[in-house]
Amino acid sequence: MRLAHIDVARGLCILFVVLGHNPALTHPDSLSNACLAVFRMPLLFFIAGTFFRANIPFGTLMLDKAHALIKPFLVMAVLHAPFRLLWWDADPTEYLLGTLSGSGTYLPWVYTLWFLPHLWLVFASGWLLERVFTKQGFHSVERMLLLLMLLMLGVWLLPVFWMRPIQMLDSIWLVKGLPLSADILPISLFYFFMGHHFRALFQRAQFRWQAAALSLTVFVGLIAAYSPRTGLFSRVYTDVLGCTTAALAGIVLITQISCALSRWPTLRGPLAHCGVNSLFLLLFHSPVQSVTLKTLAALGWQRSTPAGWVAFAVSVLVSLALARLIRSSAWLGWCFLPPSQIQRKPSPLAIDGVPMKPIPLEDVAPVVRGV
Repeated sequence: MRLAHIDVARGLCILFVVLGHNPALTHPDSLSNACLAVFRMPLLFFIAGTFFRANIPFGTLMLDKAHALIKPFLVMAVLHAPFRLLWWDADPTEYLLGTLSGSGTYLPWVYTLWFLPHLWLVFASGWLLERVFTKQGFHSVERMLLLLMLLMLGVWLLPVFWMRPIQMLDSIWLVKGLPLSADILPISLFYFFMGHHFRALFQRAQFRWQAAALSLTVFVGLIAAYSPRTGLFSRVYTDVLGCTTAALAGIVLITQISCALSRWPTLRGPLAHCGVNSLFLLLFHSPVQSVTLKTLAALGWQRSTPAGWVAFAVSVLVSLALARLIRSSAWLGWCFLPPSQIQRKPSPLAIDGVPMKPIPLEDVAPVVRGV
């Protein structure tokens, strides 16, 4: 049985991601984008943590996540290669090294996909860290204190590996983060374990207007008081207290909104469908949205708000159409999905090619530019 409010939350989050990548609707320095960026990535890691299972073998977990996260990442790299190498004259060595780094700052193609290999690293590190917690017998309070220390360490590390020139072989190289975005791992692990620790509350959440009002008040108050700026992609985390508290308040607020929207079938269906297919929205929205905006500009419709909303709608609809196509084809499914989710033949338990069995968020999680 699927949990409707979780699918809706995932749907809202991936739509916020698509919206944040639309230059006609959200400027990187705008207040609206800053408000969304404060909680988008923390929410993704939080929800992924609610589905984390530390009791399965490490090798099995890594293989499953490689199928779910690394495989579609590499497939997209292969699909982009002919265009980048032939039409855009990209350097083959740079393209290969950028792809192998798995870090958005080095990717010479769709940098928004940095989240996929990084989430694989989060699961690997999370499994190991959970083993340490269990072996040492840490209780909840001790875990929280250690996670807070981990978060502060991560914030301190952000500038260490970001835009630092180093000299190698008589050349100056600019360090733009570590492979797999490992330099932001302490921050992402904090939110990941928050989700893992509070998974029962999240999965059983129900709409409470008091919780919604309180979280909204806290979120707006922190935005007004601290003007927090969070951007994991660009290694920005301006204030530990302000950014973290605002992110947690935003997570509670989106959870409450999702619980409320899940009561409305008209809204629940489309949003949940976006949540289930968030992997495909992540993979395809950026190129589709970019091409649509360029096409509209060539037709004389410059980057305006109406053009932005048209591009937004087109990118969502095309991504969902591609998701349905991929789910309905065994060989296409093999390229993008874990083996357990490949539809080899029509199933009476599936609707529109979407399995009715819950799909963990980490298998279909989206990403965001500049965060």
